[in-house]
Amino acid sequence: DGGGTVFGPLREAVGPEVRIGAVDDPDYAFGTVAALAVAPGAERVYSLHRNDAFVRIWTSDGLPAGTVGGPGEGPGEFTRPGLLGFFGDSLWVMDTYAYRVSYFGLDDAFLGSTIPRVEIGGGDEEWSPPRPERPLRDGSFIGRSPGWSEDIARGTLTRAPFVRMTGDGEPGHLLWMQSFLPRDVLALLDEDDGGGTFFPQPFADDPLVQSSEHGLTVVHRRAWEGEGEPSIEVLRIGLDGDTVWSTPIAYEPARLARERVDSAVTQLADRSFDFFSRFRPGISRGAHEESLAEQTYAPEWTPAVRSMLVLPDGSVWLERFDAVEAEDGTVRKEWWILDPDGAAAGSARTPDQIRILSVADDAVWGVEQDELEVSYIVRYTL
Repeated sequence: DGGGTVFGPLREAVGPEVRIGAVDDPDYAFGTVAALAVAPGAERVYSLHRNDAFVRIWTSDGLPAGTVGGPGEGPGEFTRPGLLGFFGDSLWVMDTYAYRVSYFGLDDAFLGSTIPRVEIGGGDEEWSPPRPERPLRDGSFIGRSPGWSEDIARGTLTRAPFVRMTGDGEPGHLLWMQSFLPRDVLALLDEDDGGGTFFPQPFADDPLVQSSEHGLTVVHRRAWEGEGEPSIEVLRIGLDGDTVWSTPIAYEPARLARERVDSAVTQLADRSFDFFSRFRPGISRGAHEESLAEQTYAPEWTPAVRSMLVLPDGSVWLERFDAVEAEDGTVRKEWWILDPDGAAAGSARTPDQIRILSVADDAVWGVEQDELEVSYIVRYTL
């Protein structure tokens, strides 16, 4: 970018070289992909799918290689797994509903589990008690307090903590305090009965945060307001709560066109009207779109970053908010890459249609959908 931070060599994702999925083949058909993890050595890939109570295993060439776990509450079973990864040669799987972490060897044998105590409900503070979010190698957890959409939209929740938790679920020391603004949630509130309908803001600029075994990685990405140098800040907060590194990234901002905002609102209204009208009988399509337009946050300048991916080695991929057009005319996502120490390490471009879930060696793994909205796991080479 003109006047921005220099990130160095540009790498292009080429492919896909592997494509996993099918409409009617039971060995390959699956639902929405929630998470992917690449095993050490990149010989196998593990995938979690919404509504599946087990983990699917694939070879690096895309062939089925078995499953791990199954439905239930016994050893090695899941109610609803939602996150997975590796500690060395051990696969860990976080059960979202049970707050239980199960561990498996590379031979798929069950190794054991950790079940922290979870406190549900209100507390003395404005936020709810922290809940385990991600396991750590020593048996402790990174925990966070829930950011309830209605409370954020009404302004009654303005901050919530991330903490280091013991293996028993006891809150330990504070890692970072996340802040909220009411505009961070696109909310159609029901003022009579409470509650409402909530959507992600299409031009969100609230802080991004991702937990990993390296601690917390935070991206302060509020949209430029026209004064000072346009920049964002990326922080690595260690497991002791101290800042490990802080990297400012200067960039060249682009104005957010009104036509783009109008288009985003129209698309959201198209997707949500049928659902919304079930709860508001008699509301017109036009009135629904007008309500969405009133609650859509539209900064004057487009935010710099849309999403973040923290890799197992601690490096960080930052997806630029706007895609770019490549020389061949295709639309590509553009990524800034920071090394594990927070230094600019390069950039990458990937197809616009892929949702990246993992990067291992020179391979990018993610999910694409075809014209029938069937999901496929894909691998591209960098």
